[in-house]
Amino acid sequence: MYSGRQALSDIDSSLQKIRSHLSQTDYDLEQYGQKLLGLRQQESDSYRQLAKMRLDSMQANQLTKQLDYAERQAAQLLLQRNDKIQEVSQQIQNSQDLQQNLDEQRLVQAKQLDYAIEQLEMLLEEVDETLAKDDGYSKQQLKAQDLVDMTSNARLKTEQAEEDLEEKGKPYRDDKIFMYLWNRHYGTKDYDAGFITRFFDKKLADHIRYDKARINYFTLNNIPKKLAEHTDNLQQEAEEAMQKLEALERAAEIAAGAETKEAKVDEERNKLAEIDKGITTEEENFKTLIEQREAFNLGTDRYIARALDILVDSFKADPIPQLQDEARQTDTPRDDHLVNQLSVLRERKQQLENDVSRLEGQHQSVNRKLEELKEVRRKFKRSDFDAYNSGFKGGDLISSMLRQFVTDQLTGNELWRIFKNKQRFIRRRFKQRHGGIGLPGGINFPTSGSSFPGKIPNIKIPRGIRFPSGWGGGGSSGGGGFKTGGGF
Repeated sequence: MYSGRQALSDIDSSLQKIRSHLSQTDYDLEQYGQKLLGLRQQESDSYRQLAKMRLDSMQANQLTKQLDYAERQAAQLLLQRNDKIQEVSQQIQNSQDLQQNLDEQRLVQAKQLDYAIEQLEMLLEEVDETLAKDDGYSKQQLKAQDLVDMTSNARLKTEQAEEDLEEKGKPYRDDKIFMYLWNRHYGTKDYDAGFITRFFDKKLADHIRYDKARINYFTLNNIPKKLAEHTDNLQQEAEEAMQKLEALERAAEIAAGAETKEAKVDEERNKLAEIDKGITTEEENFKTLIEQREAFNLGTDRYIARALDILVDSFKADPIPQLQDEARQTDTPRDDHLVNQLSVLRERKQQLENDVSRLEGQHQSVNRKLEELKEVRRKFKRSDFDAYNSGFKGGDLISSMLRQFVTDQLTGNELWRIFKNKQRFIRRRFKQRHGGIGLPGGINFPTSGSSFPGKIPNIKIPRGIRFPSGWGGGGSSGGGGFKTGGGF
């Protein structure tokens, strides 16, 4: 069977692939952004040359100074921007290294936890062998099992009596005269009516032979109540017997040194939880850094926004339209060439902007896949699917589904449903993540047996006790629920 640890490792590998893809799209966006800035600078240079050719010296000098000043300001902002990009890029690399390191730490710590649990399991197996030779424990175990079986059988009879009441009581409930007398409590001490009403009620009762029918319907109603009361009493005795049995088991576990090993399991589990906390924190930090870098790549950061505003404002100077009009009216090829060059630059800018838009969509898609897979991994861990006794049917299918997810053929929700459907826990005594001793060895749950509406007590299932499949489902009586251990 494909183990939970293998599945988590494959999820981590898929996350690395998506992060690498995200880094590549970031790089591509950065390159296109640099090209756009280069075109802006070429555009500024072409306008400067036109100004020198077509305007008088005073106008040309004024426009040239204006463009030069704008470019110097923009260049200064771009230098600051590049420094900030380098800083964020280094932080992203550091975050990726730290996440990989935390994943490796988690793998080591998970093995430490597995070892601690295995040591506790070995001790519990020794306790099983000791208890099997204890006559007092065996007698209490038999007593508890007998009471459980008796409770189950009593519940069967109660359910049958309730079905009889529903079926056999229907003719009574359908008889309007009978139900009228029944609801008035006719024939009992609770009946209260005046002389005339009593006279006519007696006529009605004699007409339908109510006295005999009332006794039959009363008996039909009373049997389920008596049986339910008897069942509840038996269940209470069964719960008390199992609590005594559990106390004997716990005493044997403590005598064998279980508390020390349980404390070790808790210690290792807490260490694993701290690593998971660190992973979550660093994932959030990585997400913030990616958003910062995305702003740089998309040109939405404050540096590029200000630089572009400065350049655009410089192009809006009044002489610019004049330069273009005059260039069209002259026979000089040089200024026509510059105007044509400006037109080509605009087309290239449009193409680059289209490419950037396409890359932005790709970047958003990859980022969405990253967040979806991170959520799948969080659910995977919360559900203990990476526990040492967790496995998956069809490992090849799981790997294939992960590949399809990475290539955007599968959504995160669909991937999680596949994990849930294919996951299986191997039965064990110890509940790994949530504390306490869970499902003991040797317990058999027979498929036969009735449903058991009463809720069962908040104690663990003692060794060797068998329950019908429906025990514990729905109902109003009793306390909490049995601890069935991790992964039952």
